[in-house]
Amino acid sequence: MAFIEAWEEEINDFVKKHYQGFFSKNKFEFLQKQAAQGGGLMIFSDGNVHFEILNNKQRFAIKVGSKVNDQLRWGLDVIKAYFKITDYRIDEDDTPSRKKVLLESFNADDYSGNANFFISNFNKIKGLFSSANYNETKVQLEKLSLEKAKYV
Repeated sequence: MAFIEAWEEEINDFVKKHYQGFFSKNKFEFLQKQAAQGGGLMIFSDGNVHFEILNNKQRFAIKVGSKVNDQLRWGLDVIKAYFKITDYRIDEDDTPSRKKVLLESFNADDYSGNANFFISNFNKIKGLFSSANYNETKVQLEKLSLEKAKYV
């Protein structure tokens, strides 16, 4: 019997609570795990979208990316901000609105809300990371990440 570290068990419990039904329905599979100081991460994928769960001292962070480049993943906060900015057509010149969207539209500790966001927007997210859209998505999400960093 293999020994499961505490952080792995915590991630497994987190997945069971928030994502298990969705993962089963959409054929997400476990890809890899990696220990880190204070916790670790596990990556799941449906073959198109990589879903990373980081557990650091019982706090969870979700990042999403494409199989095209396993190292580039973005938090749900940036993806949610991207949707709001594009859906509401917030121009780059509208700094106050962009800042508000980038800083106030997401609560990282709202695990159920974040799961609901991911699940209800999965097809849209999957489209972002499709091979046809990936290069543009990468550019836009990197720009938003840098823009958000200026405000934090």
